Amino acid sequence: KITKAWEQWLTKVQFFLSVDNHQYISAATDVKLDAEYVQVSTTTGTYAITLSAPTLPKKRKTIQMKTRTGAFNVTLALTNVVGGTAATTCTFDTAGGCLVLESLYNTWVVIKQYNVTLS
Repeated sequence: KITKAWEQWLTKVQFFLSVDNHQYISAATDVKLDAEYVQVSTTTGTYAITLSAPTLPKKRKTIQMKTRTGAFNVTLALTNVVGGTAATTCTFDTAGGCLVLESLYNTWVVIKQYNVTLS
């Protein structure tokens, strides 16, 4: 169940849709390091995306699955991650699933995760 604080935070995420630093993904690709908000969706099949290690500190990145069609998932390959379960893979398998990361020089730190599987 979504808590009120989480719901308010997700509402703020919608702000990023009106800013140039966002990326929409619907097929296999690399996540742009300068994109603060990344929206993924599935309509025709499962696919994988990749997030490289960051190059600058204090950059926040929110990756959210907007829509999910059928049993299609998005798998995110992570590089240099700490926090959470220090995962190398994040699976988005629920619409609304969200992962928030912050860069610490060449490392991503998991800040929040909701309805995603880190492994």
